[in-house]
Amino acid sequence: MDSVIELFSLSSLWLVISTGAYADSGVTIYMLESVTGYEEQKVILPCQLTTSLTDLVVVDVTWKKSGATLNLAVYSPAHGTHYPAEPNSSRISFKHPTVNDATLVITNASRNDTGIYVCRWSTFPKGTISRETALEILDIMPRTNRQLIILAVIFIVLLLGLMLLTEIFVKRKKERVEAAERDASGLEMDECHRELVYASLNLDGQKATRNGPSEENIDSEAVVYGVVKHQLRSFFFFVCKLQRGVEAFVRASGISAASEASIVPVSMDNKDCFFHFKMTLVIWISSACIALLSVTCGKNVTVDESLSALVGTEVLLPCQVVNNSTIVQISWTKANQNKSLAVYSPQYGISYSNKLYSGRIAFRNHSRKDGSILINASELQDEGNYSCQLTLFPVGIQSKAISLTILAIPSNNATPIPTEAGVSEVPVATCTSANGKPAASIMWISNLPGNQTSNQTKNEDGTLTVTSQYKIAPNSSNNGQTVMCVISHLATNSTDTFTVELSILYRPEVTITGYDGKWSERDITLNCVAKANPPATNYSWQGLPEGLQSEHADLLIEKVNSLMNGTWACEATNIIGTGRAEVVIRLQEKGANSADAPGGLNTLHIVIIAAVILCVVVIALILMLMKRERRMKETSVHLDDFSSQTQVEQRTVYASLNLNRLLNASAQREHFHDEERTVYADIKYNQS
Repeated sequence: MDSVIELFSLSSLWLVISTGAYADSGVTIYMLESVTGYEEQKVILPCQLTTSLTDLVVVDVTWKKSGATLNLAVYSPAHGTHYPAEPNSSRISFKHPTVNDATLVITNASRNDTGIYVCRWSTFPKGTISRETALEILDIMPRTNRQLIILAVIFIVLLLGLMLLTEIFVKRKKERVEAAERDASGLEMDECHRELVYASLNLDGQKATRNGPSEENIDSEAVVYGVVKHQLRSFFFFVCKLQRGVEAFVRASGISAASEASIVPVSMDNKDCFFHFKMTLVIWISSACIALLSVTCGKNVTVDESLSALVGTEVLLPCQVVNNSTIVQISWTKANQNKSLAVYSPQYGISYSNKLYSGRIAFRNHSRKDGSILINASELQDEGNYSCQLTLFPVGIQSKAISLTILAIPSNNATPIPTEAGVSEVPVATCTSANGKPAASIMWISNLPGNQTSNQTKNEDGTLTVTSQYKIAPNSSNNGQTVMCVISHLATNSTDTFTVELSILYRPEVTITGYDGKWSERDITLNCVAKANPPATNYSWQGLPEGLQSEHADLLIEKVNSLMNGTWACEATNIIGTGRAEVVIRLQEKGANSADAPGGLNTLHIVIIAAVILCVVVIALILMLMKRERRMKETSVHLDDFSSQTQVEQRTVYASLNLNRLLNASAQREHFHDEERTVYADIKYNQS
């Protein structure tokens, strides 16, 4: 059964060899993109290298399963083979290891063998070249399927053997057939009918029923050959016709040149047609086997270390050997580039083949323990993922991935944006971080309510420019206020802070100073004060009396008189607009403010009058209080006298108030007001 699987794997390889190849400047690796196997069966993973370079040397071939720590198999032309993952097992082995063939064989496969397998070739001076194949191990092949495959293989083998015997027989009788053909009538027919003409001969000695040669022109031996040939070639006639149909279908459907080239021209003879049928049969059987392979090939990259450097500086990419393995070769590659950057072999020396790093890359020590490289004057294009391939024996190829990031320090600045005052939100300040890598981060700090917007642009050299604007609804009070822009960048690991003074454009806001209502007789100055951005450039006074005029902000009045009464105005203008202010002037003749003037009351008079009125009110209150106090004293004296007169006869009595008497007594006492005030009640009492 293993031989059956191996046969299908090898047949499939030649069919897909054109699609599973990796080419790099004269070096080609042939592999299957995917392979399907079954548990407890043998699996073959082909990996072959061809090259047109005469100076290319293969120093090592390593197989490794993606995600595994140890390599599966290592082949070195100088040291032989080794199997680090299973050193004491014969389950994994090279089929026939050479400098051009590293095909791997896995016997007694299991589901754990499913995965991505990487075949890496260490070459000098090209460096490491690798390809991947996806292996899927299915459950144990069903018994029915295995039986069918065995029967199919037996049938094919028998068929091929039968064809081979026929070829041998044909070769021995070829000369006699050619002689018989020369005697024939020379009928022209296609290759598929050519020999069947003689198969219709009558063995009883009758003449041919078709257009073949007569009985007299063919000896008995030729007749016997013709009958035998008919019996053996009856199937071939069908096959030859089938071949012609296949050939026509292939040409009509536009199959690849590799498959079409395997079909021989129509003008071939019977022997070529028969051989071509055998090859075509193998190819189509192989195609059926390949149609069963369905494994998705994935790639898994592990980054062991991340580095960053400023553009223009020197960068060290470390790669050192930490064990006692023998170094066969060290090579550096960069992702997405076909050529190796640098290759060091203790046997063959050093090679730098990548022109992008010409003169800028070198091994630091290129010793058996250190494969670190230096990149001088780093450029932005140097950013990417680098891989150090250490080819060791017996360990095999060990890889170390390094991610390199190139940083560029940006140029930063912040400026105000002159903006007219209004109700809409507009940009008033801008902050820019140009030509940096990666992009800078910008934030605003302000007491003014507003919002910020940011925009990022990628430059041709790969750097980034970030522009941020701060927006508010500006008014005149915002002019001269400040906002802060803070720029942070990874390259400097710090922040830059810029203070921006806002420039809000607005028309003049005008006020007139210098008039307080107490002008002296002469040399008075009025000032037209205009607050504006930009400053006012033109002033004009309006409503002035005759003889007064000015084209400046200041108005000088040499002599003051009442004829100047009125409303004066000043207008100031800038590029935004015009502002206006007014002042009302009220002046009187000399002496109009004197205290003797009729009807003329000044503030002093009002204060004096108010003070006199206040004093009168206070004196009146004092007199009223004194009079009340005197009355209260008189009442107290009367009560004391009454109390002293009744003290001798004082006793405890029960008294009742005679209200009728009180009413009468009140009527009789109307003429005695002074005494009535001292009498409080008449008491009637009975003495016991």
